[in-house]
Amino acid sequence: MQIGIACEFGAVDSRLLEHTAKSAYYLEYSASNSPRSFELCTDLQEKRLTEVSIMTGTFSGKWESWAFLEPQYRPMDARVLAVWPQVSSQKKSNASTQATGPPNHGSDPGSMETIARPHPTRKGYYSISGAKTWITNSPIADLLLVWAKLETTGKIRGFLIERDQCPPGTLETPAIKEKNGLRASITGMIQLDSCPVPEENMLQVEGLKGPFSCLNSARYGIAFGTMGALEDCIDRARTYALDRKQFGNPLAKYQLVQKKLSDALTDAAYGTLAAIQVGRLKDEGTLAPEMISIIKRQNCDRALAGARTSAIYDIPSPHLLVLTLEGRHVANLFVVQTYEGQSDIHWLQAFY
Repeated sequence: MQIGIACEFGAVDSRLLEHTAKSAYYLEYSASNSPRSFELCTDLQEKRLTEVSIMTGTFSGKWESWAFLEPQYRPMDARVLAVWPQVSSQKKSNASTQATGPPNHGSDPGSMETIARPHPTRKGYYSISGAKTWITNSPIADLLLVWAKLETTGKIRGFLIERDQCPPGTLETPAIKEKNGLRASITGMIQLDSCPVPEENMLQVEGLKGPFSCLNSARYGIAFGTMGALEDCIDRARTYALDRKQFGNPLAKYQLVQKKLSDALTDAAYGTLAAIQVGRLKDEGTLAPEMISIIKRQNCDRALAGARTSAIYDIPSPHLLVLTLEGRHVANLFVVQTYEGQSDIHWLQAFY
């Protein structure tokens, strides 16, 4: 997916999607078409990698076609200018990934266990060791943005790792298979064992600002994508309720069915409008992170509840839940309700 990649870097022109809300609405529309589209779009790894590289670097440039930024001067890392055109033009694989949290700490990136220390034998290099898990695209990505804690200062920094520059045995990215949710996306681990990375590949941002900017962008995209999944469930349930007859009448004629579908449709309308407004505030630079927590938590919770309700009207047996498109939406929504910050985490962030 090339939304959010500058056409100067070889991607299609995305000027029609200049603003955050419009770009995220594209994701909602994609998610409303099928569970597979939702699974492929949810993580937004390319967008997250590009955004953090631009927003946190040092090189100044003017690019007018980033879907998530208003046209204006933004700082950009000079290293990204050298690497990213190869990714967008598919000289390298057209996949990248971004790895934040450690396997054992979830929503607490401050407890990061991946360590970067000065390389013992190569001047101007860092040696990075550690692991990341549940990383979309990691098995196929040629460019990886890995967050690690500096051994010397304890500060968290981002490192751009190019797979073809890593010596054998220093970078492994095994795939995670047999998933019950988000099955269409490629997911894996990142295992680093004294992986040498040039000092020039270290992003300038210091501390938790970098990882949290990635997380907030992903959480915002999820708030939109879940609404698309919910809309697809509602549409399928409505069609089924009109066709299926029970006690001599279509299911859609009964007020209890109408009430449940109306509740789900109301949640979809409110959630979409809230996400659009948050996107506008993000474009204007007036967004508070708590707003993203509110819509991520609320939209995930309501989408999951609505999808479960909608699935009732199109599943012949609970045992066949995962075989239906609605059931697949339910499984996906259960996943996104949990990752990028489970609902309880966002409740704490939003109100305390």
